Amino acid sequence: MKNIFTLVLIITLAASTVKAQTFTCTTGTLTINLNTMEKVYHKKGIKYAPVPATATSTLYPSNEITLTYSSDVDGDFTGMYFDTYTAKDKDGLTVVCKRIVYVLLNVTGDCANGTMRMELNTNDTVWHKTNKDGLNPYIPVLPTVYSSVYDNSQITVKSNNAVKDYMDRTYIECYTATDPDGLKVECCRVVIVRDELPGKKCENGTLRIDLRTPDTVYHLINKTYNPFPAKAISTKFDSTKVQLTKISNVNAFKVGSYTDCFTAIDMDALKVECCRTVIVYDTTTTKIIKLADYNVSVYPNPIKDGEFMIKYNNSISSGYIDVSIYDIQGREVFSNSYPNPGNSELKISLKENMLDKGVYTLKLKQGPVFFNRIIAIQ
Repeated sequence: MKNIFTLVLIITLAASTVKAQTFTCTTGTLTINLNTMEKVYHKKGIKYAPVPATATSTLYPSNEITLTYSSDVDGDFTGMYFDTYTAKDKDGLTVVCKRIVYVLLNVTGDCANGTMRMELNTNDTVWHKTNKDGLNPYIPVLPTVYSSVYDNSQITVKSNNAVKDYMDRTYIECYTATDPDGLKVECCRVVIVRDELPGKKCENGTLRIDLRTPDTVYHLINKTYNPFPAKAISTKFDSTKVQLTKISNVNAFKVGSYTDCFTAIDMDALKVECCRTVIVYDTTTTKIIKLADYNVSVYPNPIKDGEFMIKYNNSISSGYIDVSIYDIQGREVFSNSYPNPGNSELKISLKENMLDKGVYTLKLKQGPVFFNRIIAIQ
C-alpha cells in the first residue's frame, strides 16, 4: 500500500509541470508548431541540434503533410541564425515558420545552454568595498533566467554563496539554473572585494569626481543602459554644497562609442568635469572574448624584467594592435600601438614606464576585437 501511494505522488508532481506556450505559425487549415518559443539560445562551440517542429492540418492527417527543414546555424560563431520549417498539404497550401537561434558566448554576464539562457544583469567582474563595519553588506544582483520551453516558475536557481564581504579577496560567484528536464546552465561573475574601489578620478583643486568605474565600460546592445552614478567630493564643502550634474549620449540600441559626462560645481564656483567612454557592442560586430579563442598567449606572466611577449595567429585582421595597461584603480598606466605581427611574437617593453609591482589589466584591441588579461609585475 505504501508503494502505491508513492507512485501516485510522483505522477501528480509530474503532471503539475506545465510547459510554456510554444510558437506556432498558421495559414488557413495548416499549422506548424516549433515546439519551442520563437527564440532559443545556444552556447558557442557546442554542436547545434534543433528541436523538431510538427505540422498539423484540420483537413489531412500528418502523413499527408510534407514538412521540410533548413537552418543556417553555425554553432562555432556567435550571432543570430534561423531554423526554417516549411509545411505543405495535398492542396498545395503552404506555411513557413522560423525559429530565431542566438549563438552566444559567455560574455558580459550572458550564458546559454540549449533552450535556457541566464543573464547575470551585471558585468562579468564587479567590485565591492570591504564590509568592515557591517554597514556595507554585499547584496548580489540576482540573475534572470529565460527558457524557450518552460515557465520561469518551473526553473530552480541556486547560488554558491561564495562572497565573504568582510574579507579583502577575489571571489567567483556562480549561479546554476535547472529546468524540469534536468537541463542546466551556469553563469559566474568575479566579485572583487577591496578596501578601495577602482575608478577614474578627475580633480581640480579641492574638488574631485570619482567615476567609480574604469575610463571605458562596455554595454551589450539592446539592453537598457543606466549610467553608473559618479560621486563628487570636496575637501572644503560637505556634499550638500556641491552640485553634480550628468549628461549622457548613450544609445543602447546602436553599436558605437558614447560618453557619460559628470560636472561638479561647489559654492565657490570651482568646477570639475569627468567623462567615461561607453562602448555599445553586439556579438556579431564587437567581440569581448577570451584570449584562447584566438590562440593568444601572454608570457612570461608574472612579468619579471619589464618585458613580455604577445603571440597570436593572424586570423583577426591586418593593421595595428592597441595595447593598454590599467592599474587596479582603473587608471591607464601604459598605452601604445604596434603593427600586427601576424602569427609571430610582439615584444612589449615596460622598462621606461617604471610600473610598480602588482596586478594590472592588459587590454588588446584590434578592429572590432577586444582582449582582456590579468597580468602581474614582479
